[in-house]
Amino acid sequence: LGCLSLRRFLRACARPLRPSLRVNETKSQKSVMQQLQSDGWRLTPVPWCGDAFFVRSQSGSVEFGGNLSHLTGEIYSQEVTSMLPVEALRAALAARPKANKSTTNRRHAALLP
Repeated sequence: LGCLSLRRFLRACARPLRPSLRVNETKSQKSVMQQLQSDGWRLTPVPWCGDAFFVRSQSGSVEFGGNLSHLTGEIYSQEVTSMLPVEALRAALAARPKANKSTTNRRHAALLP
């Protein structure tokens, strides 16, 4: 990295991370987002992750650990950088050609004793 690029990178690393949450689609009700908004949360979708949101509250505090949706497991706190590996894997798997069943079964059979 050049000197200017290194300074920009270090400044970016020093900025605080935006609070974010992820919706547990296996547990959440369809109304969970509406409920969070009516509780005073401002939700902005994470552009590259369909079930994640940046979070702000009207009061300025971003502690939703006591929120009923969090306690029931419908939502959970997760930093967006922790979402990247899963999204990258999903994209890679989606881009792979599909294996046919007979080839897949032969591969699995070769692994068995």
